[in-house]
Amino acid sequence: MRTIVFEPHADDAILFCSYSILENPGAYVITVLGADGNRAKESRAAVNSLGVGARHDAWCIPELSPDWGEVEARMRVLSYDIPDAIVFAPAIEEGGHDHHSAVGKLTFEVFGEERCRFYLTYQRGHGRSRSDTEVVPREGWMAKKFQALACYPSQIERADTRPWFCSDDALREWLL
Repeated sequence: MRTIVFEPHADDAILFCSYSILENPGAYVITVLGADGNRAKESRAAVNSLGVGARHDAWCIPELSPDWGEVEARMRVLSYDIPDAIVFAPAIEEGGHDHHSAVGKLTFEVFGEERCRFYLTYQRGHGRSRSDTEVVPREGWMAKKFQALACYPSQIERADTRPWFCSDDALREWLL
């Protein structure tokens, strides 16, 4: 069975879903919005650094005014091309990032409840979201995630995004 991981922005899959990628070798990670140039290179390097044969693709849909119809159409093609895939996407969270919730909603609509798994990201002003389903990393996975996080110097060097990559919570993940 194949695994698809949708990340709205370059870095979301590594920040919030690394352990699920590690648990599903050969996962197909898709950055939906933006991710051209340096950020795409960082995401590709991060996904490759996990060492489980995952591959990365960037759709480069503009972040400022996303064409959600195009996102849905591309998802539908994937749902037909890979009909047995399990799909990970960000959870739809009240007060969460609009792009995260939109990608989660479209994923649910296109792939259906049986195929979807949702990872938690954050709610504005409340930090990282948590649930009763914390993903417990296997031996060596925390080191692999830390190595993947280090592939994002553009984010680590910014004071406003650094805590997502270098805090105590950076190595923790939750599913809905």
